[in-house]
Amino acid sequence: MLRLTQQQVAIAVGVRFQQIQKYECGETRISAARLWNLAKVLDVPIGYFFEGLSQVEDRASAQFAEAARPTTRAR
Repeated sequence: MLRLTQQQVAIAVGVRFQQIQKYECGETRISAARLWNLAKVLDVPIGYFFEGLSQVEDRASAQFAEAARPTTRAR
């Protein structure tokens, strides 16, 4: 949306562009401090990165509840 390259974001955040690629594809976790810094660089609230998360949690909770439900076995 901001038309920034990974290289530009990396320089602004203080990492190599390869690290930005790893963050982007989920290969590497991002620390809270780095996420806060990234939000500042991109000029978005920190909550921007968590939009829609409650919907994912709701689905995961429903799947977990289904898997944890005791099953009856035919004898």
